[in-house]
Amino acid sequence: MMFSVLLVSFLFTHLFSINIFLWFITVQRIQVIELHRHCSLGRGAAPKVPVQPWEA
Repeated sequence: MMFSVLLVSFLFTHLFSINIFLWFITVQRIQVIELHRHCSLGRGAAPKVPVQPWEA
């Protein structure tokens, strides 16, 4: 009984940290894309950035 409670709490914290990690990566990618777009206004189009599955 105690083991299952520990397992469930561990899974929840693991999923929570993965979600925060993915959100952080997505925010970083958006900032990088905006930076590319901002810097490449004078040099033509920005390079095409592949869309990640969780952004679609």
